[in-house]
Amino acid sequence: MAESRVFKLMNGVTLEMLGEAVEGFLRDSKGMQTQAGQTTGGYLIQGRQEADGWKRISGTDQAISVQMFKAENVVNVTTGFGKWSDKIGAGVVGYFVFAPLAITAAIGAFLQKKLPGEIFDFIEKFILSGGQSAAIGMSVGRMLNQDEVICKHCKTANQKGKKFCSNCGAKLMKECPKCGHDVEDGVKFCPDCGALVEVEHNCPNCGTTYEEGQKFCLECGTKLINDEEQ
Repeated sequence: MAESRVFKLMNGVTLEMLGEAVEGFLRDSKGMQTQAGQTTGGYLIQGRQEADGWKRISGTDQAISVQMFKAENVVNVTTGFGKWSDKIGAGVVGYFVFAPLAITAAIGAFLQKKLPGEIFDFIEKFILSGGQSAAIGMSVGRMLNQDEVICKHCKTANQKGKKFCSNCGAKLMKECPKCGHDVEDGVKFCPDCGALVEVEHNCPNCGTTYEEGQKFCLECGTKLINDEEQ
């Protein structure tokens, strides 16, 4: 059954920002395969689990869908369940029809009650904070993958090798004091000239700076691995 709520757009948040944030929430916090795109007068996001999730249990290709329609300075958000669409990327989806999800009671309760509520809560916090709380919620609380680094300013997870944060634009790399080459956090020597670079230690979970030899992060409590333990 579909659920709807109306939110006032403020603090510089746009429909496109909100759509991208919700897609990121489903992908990063819920581990779903996602797709999203602009629709006629709005924005549509879908998320689904792979073969070991809902699809195998239900025998269908169902997905959680979040449809947004903007009217002046408010946005109507509807969540529900329907078939995974192959047309979102082409931008030709109009009004999306939600369908009931016929699966076990336990899975149905989780999908139909818990997840839509979490999505609405996420949207509310995202708008109230001007987009900052969503970035923190998507990154902090899960350990980073080996190919990710966390922005020290907004706590967003970014792919290693990127020079600037995808959320706030802050610089992710340091500069070699000798040649000016970009150097990733945690690297002791410049990969270009070999000069010693001052190392700053950051918690892998929340990005907070910590001192050499410190055992636990003072911000989130994560156990820290120092150079002598590696």
